[in-house]
Amino acid sequence: MASKSMWRGSISFGLINIPVKVYYIAIDKKDLENIKLKTTKTIDVKEFIDAIDLDPILIERSYYVAPDTKRGSVDKAYSLLVRVLNQTNKIAIEKAVFKDKEHVVALRAYQRGIVMYILHYIDEIRPVDEIEGFADAQKIKIDNKEELLLGKLLVENLSSKHFDMNKYSDSYTKELKEKTW
Repeated sequence: MASKSMWRGSISFGLINIPVKVYYIAIDKKDLENIKLKTTKTIDVKEFIDAIDLDPILIERSYYVAPDTKRGSVDKAYSLLVRVLNQTNKIAIEKAVFKDKEHVVALRAYQRGIVMYILHYIDEIRPVDEIEGFADAQKIKIDNKEELLLGKLLVENLSSKHFDMNKYSDSYTKELKEKTW
């Protein structure tokens, strides 16, 4: 069966113009099966880290992890893990395969349960130095102690002892519901 091109155009340099077609690389289904990761039914803990050491920029997605009640009553080991993670303020780091892709995941106690974060690999995160403006901002020196003190005072005045997400709501959605319902 002949392949269909995905793009037509040309390669041009100087006075040379070469008409070309671009095709997807043909991969046999058998080749894909040979490199397919085996999905396991286990999330293997590799290490425990302090909760403060998990940089939020690494988090790609979040999921709740609940005990499987179809297997019987709520597992005592689940409750024990929740309590231990809470009391030690630790996060479990694991590797897992979901949908034929290997992920690094983090398990964290949340309220009375566990939340799983799918983490980005470090090479998936763009370095700050590549973002326009960051390098220039780092070159600016803050020598004026009064400006620094004023900035700290503003931060202190707006600081909360505990973050309460209930103080914030989506006013756009709220207004939309009021107008449409």
